[in-house]
Order: sequence, then structure tokens, then C-alpha cells
Amino acid sequence: MVNRFLHDLKLNWKGLEFLRSDDLLRIFDGSYELKTQFQVRLGQFLKNCSQQKNQALVDLDIVDVRQPQPQSGATACTDPLSQTIPLILSSTFKGKKLLEKYENKNEKLIAVDQSELVKCISEYYLERDINLGTRHYRHIATEIGKTFPAEEELTYYVPQHDNVRPKGILQDKFKNMRKKWISLGLIKKLYIERPSKKAKILEQQVLTAEETSSLEAKKKWLQSHFEPAEEVKTAWRTTIPLRFNEQRYYSKNIVEFIAEWPVFATSLSHDLLNIDFDVKFKERDAAGDWNHLCQYVFQRMEITEDTYNSENKDSRDIACMLALHHILVPTLQKGIDGKKKFTILDSQNSQVLFIAAQNNLDPAIDVRAKLGRIQPLLIVEGNRINPKVFTSFVDRKCQKFDTFMDGIDYLCKIFFMFNLEFPKESILVWTFLQTFLLGLKSARKVPKILDLLKAVNSTNPTIPT
Repeated sequence: MVNRFLHDLKLNWKGLEFLRSDDLLRIFDGSYELKTQFQVRLGQFLKNCSQQKNQALVDLDIVDVRQPQPQSGATACTDPLSQTIPLILSSTFKGKKLLEKYENKNEKLIAVDQSELVKCISEYYLERDINLGTRHYRHIATEIGKTFPAEEELTYYVPQHDNVRPKGILQDKFKNMRKKWISLGLIKKLYIERPSKKAKILEQQVLTAEETSSLEAKKKWLQSHFEPAEEVKTAWRTTIPLRFNEQRYYSKNIVEFIAEWPVFATSLSHDLLNIDFDVKFKERDAAGDWNHLCQYVFQRMEITEDTYNSENKDSRDIACMLALHHILVPTLQKGIDGKKKFTILDSQNSQVLFIAAQNNLDPAIDVRAKLGRIQPLLIVEGNRINPKVFTSFVDRKCQKFDTFMDGIDYLCKIFFMFNLEFPKESILVWTFLQTFLLGLKSARKVPKILDLLKAVNSTNPTIPT
């Protein structure tokens, strides 16, 4: 259809230069998918023949624009941070016109040209199937300022600051175009674990045979030596590459993991988990102030000291944790019919289980097991006023802790180290703790959580008396 139409109009390469978006819509009779594919192919065509003034019209049938195209050394793009704006704009006809228009002129680009500039840049990277991130936007905005001195870099990209999300016409244009290209099937969505979901992951290490042998020897030592503590921790740190390799390639539950690393089931478990967690999620935000959060929650929920034991920190922490479930009320539906919502009590019970004595643990777990698979939770022996023993429960593996918050911290990290899902009943509370306690940003943008984080960070309450 396209070939026939262009030949009927007797268009040569010069005529193609003047095709506009509305012309393409008329050609393709409103088909945005064909129009977008043709527009990309047209750009490649013009780039290839711009130096050949009398080249005859070539076959412009719609093809898969994702097929590898030959690139010269000047246009090959391997690293977005190595590209200059003149190089990017020189790869398209409209980009060249933009450069010529403002050459040797210290003038601010008009709105139309600003829009065309970010469009050319976005198309350049999308055609090469490159996804841009924060550091790329910042670099490109700086390069735009160098190429067009009168331009304000903040027009194109404003980094995140003071709880204000990053913005700018460059980021907006690239993201919108990328979503459009993905919906049209021109590029594929990348399913990659990114820092915005679970912070940066330790890069995969390629081990030599000698290194692997040495690590295996230390692993064997760890399988039979559970003390002295400092030597165990040192050996545990040394074997991180081996352990992360295994976790990256094998989906192991905690039972299988402990079978290979039995020291993880000892009293050192929390310390060892912290070592791995701090390395695996090395770059993350600072944790929030739990004491400050307790003050805010008590003030908001009007919780007074007569509802918990003010002389017992664990009692206070439990009161705060349970109150969070009243603030982050569960919203997910329960059951196949989707008619019943999870209750606040459902949310609390999926996180903390109270038992009167240790011999009540097995019966309580059996009752939970009949309702379905038990996800990690914290078991408290005693009651809210006088809690005594704190035990984590993960796949029927128990670990005792000195304090309530030690147990919560352990479970938070277990979810991430073993790639476990949060319980649906209490997913909002766990997601909040992920950000507040661990400093790991969540891909879930839940208004309730965002509002709570903002409120806590903007207040300095005192405990009501």
C-alpha cells in the first residue's frame, strides 16, 4: 500500500523530506501502528540516502524496525553517556535542521523546537532499544545546555529533591514514546529488577575454578563450625559470591538453603542475614526513625499509655505495629467471589501471632496451616502488655529474638533475600516497612503509603499523655 501510494505520487527522496505527521495519517488512513513503523523506517531511509541527491525511491514496505541496522562507528550507540547532542541530532534530517537553525546563535529554543529536540533524542535511543534512567536524563540535559547555551537544563530534567519526583520534558517525552512503542510492538518491555523496586543488586561475579574451589572449602568449614562467632561471620562474608551465585540461579526456599548453610539456623542467623542484605542491597535510602514513627502513630490514633506497658519497649513497639494496620487498612478482596475484604484483624494476624505459652505454638500453626500456606510471621509468647518471647516462623523454621523489632527486621529482610511475596492481608503494612525500615523503594505507588510516609517525615509529634 505504501509503496504504491508513493510511486503514484512520483515522490523521490527529496519529496519524502517534506512528509508531515498529518500526511502520514492520511496515507495510512488512521492506522497509528503502521504510521509509527513507517515513520521510524522513513527516518532510517533519509539518514542513509541524505548524501545521495538523485537516489531513486527504494522499497519502503513496512518491515520489522527492530531488525539490526548497519551502523557506522560515528552513530553506533553502546553507552548513552558517551553520546553528544550534535551526534544525535546529526543522525536525522529534522535534527540537522535544528542544529543549523540555532548554529552560532545564543537564542532560547522556541517551544516547538524544544519539543522536536526531545523527540529526536527519544527516537534516537528507542530505535537502538536503549532505556534511559536518571543518570542518563541528567547527562543529556547537561549536553543540551552545552549545545544550546541559552537553554535551561532544568527545563529538560529536574532530579528528585525534597520528596518531589523527578520531572522534565525530556523524561516525559521519552517515557510516553516508549510506552507507545511498546504498545505497538516496536520494542519489548524489559522485565529487569531495577533499583526503584529493590535497590541495586550485587553484580554477578564470574568465578575462576581456583576461586570456586577455595570458596567451596570455606563453605564446607561453615557446615560444621558454628563458632567462634567472629570467625563464622568472616567466613560467611568470604563466601558471599558463591552464595549469591546460587541464589541467583536457583530458587531455593529457606529449608533447602539451611540444608546447605546450616549455620543460618543458629543464633547467628540475624547477623548473617544482615551481612548478605547489606551487600546485596548496598545502595538504598536511609531507614526512618522508628521512635519518631511511634510518636506519630500514637498521636494520630490517640493511643495513650494505659493501652500498653510504657515501661516495656516491646509492648510499645507492638502497639505501634498493630496500630499501623488501622492506618493502612487492607483493601484487597478475599475469596473467589471477590465480595469480602480483608479485615484489620486479618491483616494483623498475618503478621503477628500471639500465643499464651510455647506449647501452644504447634496447635496454633496447625490451625493456620489448614487455612492455607503460612507465610513468614512473628510469634509473640505472652500478650500485648507483657510480651516475653519473640520467634520468627518461616517454612516451619523458627528463630528466636531478644526484641520484637529484631524479629520484624529479620522477617522484612527474609522476604527480600528469598524473594518471597508479602501476605496479601498485610501487604500494605509490609510495603510501608520495606520503605521506612529498610530504605528500599517500592514499585507499588499506593496513596495510603505515600501519604503516611509524607506525614511522618513532616511532623515532630510528642507522645500524648
